[in-house]
Amino acid sequence: MRSNLKPFLDGVHNLDSVGTAIDLFLRQYQSDRLDRRLGYVAGIITSDGPEKVAANMVRLDRYTEYLRHHQQFPVFACTDIFNDEVFARVEAERLKPEEWLIFWRKILHQGHITDVFLTPRWEISVGAKDEYQTAQTLGLQIHFVDDLGF
Repeated sequence: MRSNLKPFLDGVHNLDSVGTAIDLFLRQYQSDRLDRRLGYVAGIITSDGPEKVAANMVRLDRYTEYLRHHQQFPVFACTDIFNDEVFARVEAERLKPEEWLIFWRKILHQGHITDVFLTPRWEISVGAKDEYQTAQTLGLQIHFVDDLGF
């Protein structure tokens, strides 16, 4: 999914344009599939502090790859969208935490995601807790992922 998403992200310059790009990509992606299920993987990234962000991103990526091999439908995570180039273009380090919360709520509200996978320690992540609450509100299928030691 990551490589297919890349061309849609080439012109993004802020979170709104990233959201639009994701919406266009997922709309097209799902139109080619009979099974409309799509999973989003959530977990802790920044809540451990800035020194743990890189390690948490790697950990989230590992859980996402694991789920890709164990689900019958596609899954993605923020790591598929926000590579270093996109992160720099949207000046992500300047964004406030509440801007990220609003961004991911909008992504969930687009209507493409059917399942949310919560990785271990999600309960201490402000963002993942918000995504959990949003998924509940939207009636999405919620899965709690076992700790695999990643």
